[in-house]
Amino acid sequence: MRPELLDYVRNLPSSSHVLFLYESEEDKRTVLFTYVQDRIRRGELVSYCVHVGEVQEIEQAMRDFGIDVDLGKREGLLEVFKFNPKIVEATIETPAREILKGIYEAKGRRTMSLISDNSLPAWTPERLLECERSHGRRMEIPLTFICAYPSNEICKIWNGEYVIEMLKTHGHGIFPGIALPLG
Repeated sequence: MRPELLDYVRNLPSSSHVLFLYESEEDKRTVLFTYVQDRIRRGELVSYCVHVGEVQEIEQAMRDFGIDVDLGKREGLLEVFKFNPKIVEATIETPAREILKGIYEAKGRRTMSLISDNSLPAWTPERLLECERSHGRRMEIPLTFICAYPSNEICKIWNGEYVIEMLKTHGHGIFPGIALPLG
């Protein structure tokens, strides 16, 4: 992994809405865990939503990467939780942006990050795009939202046009080998 890419990840500004397309599990974990590790060291809250796999598996992978998961949890800086399909239903009634504001308020209005390690089958492409659009390109609160998707799956939707639409909904993009602001 190129050091410039990891530096970019470490220096993402607060309130960023980030599209991360990864090619391999190793690349995904290197980028996301680098970010998690950096934010915990800064004393910021990090919530990691697991769509595929188990929470214990992700926590062990974090430990193997060098993240002190137990300390992060004890200090209230790290939570790793399993995706709940009811979240999809909730965004039908309440815009996703409002749900995130509620989470921010509940966490004591502290700078925080939400990482969504996504699985496309949980959403229809149209519903996912609508949800991503509701966040806006930049968050209104000091919450950085990283949306991680497998590039081999997302690039097949709508003959690649879906990726273009997703780029329009995010303020930053991290792609295999490159990272850049999109606005």
